[in-house]
Amino acid sequence: MQRSKKSIILITMIVVTLCVLLGVIIWANAAIAQRSLTSSESEPDYRYHFSLVVGKLENPYWDMVYEGAKKEAVEEDIVIELTGVELAEEYNLLDRLKMAICSKVDGIFVVPDGTQTVNDWIKTATEKYKIPVISIMENDSASGRAGYVGINSYEQGLAYGKLVAELYENKGCSKVVLLRTNTRNDDDDSEQSGDLIYSSIIEYLNRNELSDDVEISVKHINQSSVFNIKRDIQLLISRDDAPDVIICTDYLFTTSTCQVLVDRNKVGKVNVIGSYISEDILDYIQKGTLYCTVAVDPYELGRICVSEMVELKEAGRTNDYMPLEMMLIKSDNVTEYKQKYLEVDD
Repeated sequence: MQRSKKSIILITMIVVTLCVLLGVIIWANAAIAQRSLTSSESEPDYRYHFSLVVGKLENPYWDMVYEGAKKEAVEEDIVIELTGVELAEEYNLLDRLKMAICSKVDGIFVVPDGTQTVNDWIKTATEKYKIPVISIMENDSASGRAGYVGINSYEQGLAYGKLVAELYENKGCSKVVLLRTNTRNDDDDSEQSGDLIYSSIIEYLNRNELSDDVEISVKHINQSSVFNIKRDIQLLISRDDAPDVIICTDYLFTTSTCQVLVDRNKVGKVNVIGSYISEDILDYIQKGTLYCTVAVDPYELGRICVSEMVELKEAGRTNDYMPLEMMLIKSDNVTEYKQKYLEVDD
């Protein structure tokens, strides 16, 4: 009986000792983890965290912009993310902008869509959360953004005007339609007078005494889905007074117009002047479906964005307007650009 009591006491002591040791180990691990977390929070291994927010993730142009931004960011010890990538659910531009704001990043690059809601959230980011915002490719000064990096709309319009003049002189094309987004619900063609791209095209034609020979109008496109875009374009080219030149200022407008022309056997009957760069767009140029695309070097765009944001963070100022040089890609130089952006040997 005495021996049994001793055994029980010994076992109890062993269990208590093991419990104490286990508690010490758990406490130590928790302390180490907390210390590591605190250290990582107080001393991040990067200077800034930036976010790139775009509306259409399926546009491969933004992948190239992102690559250019990442290359510059690495050299500056900066982390940059393309917000919304690899999520199980697809989110729109506004949702991605809210994600970036809630993540408390140090700076946001956004392609605004012109809606008042997005403008309001840009103002919220800058005024309430003190997160600087730089708009890219679409300049909306009413949004309260700190700066703009991208294409000069006036120069872009002159470039389109020059291409329209070429098509008139070389092919006799005289009926031109400029496709525009319908975001602002301004489906009244009277609004075209306020469009800087439209007005600069007119200016070029007037300057070269072609305004009486070339007719140009604006068509607002429903961009809620690719199906709607293609439907509107198909209706446009099926009209009795169908245009012989279509100008696309949007990536999806460019690729969708080319696809519709191929599907409806209209290649060669309608000339397309597009925008942006992608493998599809360069292939369409090479095949003769697309006459020309007006674009900005995506790698340079990404690099400049990061550089401008760093200056804003460290100097408290940046360029209100940083226009980048436009590239005109046509059949005579498309091979050069395919080698540069697609890394192919033709």
